[in-house]
Amino acid sequence: MLTKNLKLSLLLLLFPLMFISCGDDEENEVTYEDVISDDPEDEPNLEVNVVCMWKAVSLREEPSSKGKYVTTMNLGETGTTYGETVTDSSSSKVREYVKITLGDGTEGWIQKNLTAVDVASYVVKSRTKLYKRPDILATSKKEFDIMQFIVVTDTQDDWMKVKGKRHQDGWFSEGWVKSSHLSSSDIDITVAILAERAISFSDKAKKLEALNEITDNADFSGSIFISSVQDMTDELKYEEEEDEGDEIYD
Repeated sequence: MLTKNLKLSLLLLLFPLMFISCGDDEENEVTYEDVISDDPEDEPNLEVNVVCMWKAVSLREEPSSKGKYVTTMNLGETGTTYGETVTDSSSSKVREYVKITLGDGTEGWIQKNLTAVDVASYVVKSRTKLYKRPDILATSKKEFDIMQFIVVTDTQDDWMKVKGKRHQDGWFSEGWVKSSHLSSSDIDITVAILAERAISFSDKAKKLEALNEITDNADFSGSIFISSVQDMTDELKYEEEEDEGDEIYD
């Protein structure tokens, strides 16, 4: 009796195994590729940083120049994006917009060509040459001034590929510079951007007030640019004194 029960039990165990093994082996085989797709469209976009590269850019509710205004994103300000883009061809100028989220959670669409995505922010420590390639012989006629805000898009040894808008140009310049000429310090970047805003004022009184706010702020005392900002302030004061003297003699 025990032997019959044991045989019956073995048959019951073997039966499902025999059933599974039947059929085409290739059809039943599950590979790694069946689980992980190579199609990049199936992979979710990763959140990356986005940096404003223009003096001031409007953030809008819709991806269009006619979209409702949300807020302004200033030079050097950062946000995040998942890479969602829309091309607006409703006007004579075709523009591509990217959806971003600011630090306070504000969302909107911004002109993509006025931003840089998935980059690192830097500032130029001293006047430096811009090279066409990461080679000391590949020099160009362009230079970046001290306190020039730029972003780094690539690195190679002690070279960095950068992008930034020079004061005298109407659009961005790109090229390679030596990494030793750049600073990634938050304080240095902030002081450089604030100084850029200050000198953009056409009114000398407003310009001087903005520069004084930088030099009088103790939080900025550790920046390598404080002495340069102070020189700009002193020069502006000297110009004002000369203007006042001319008015007296007139």
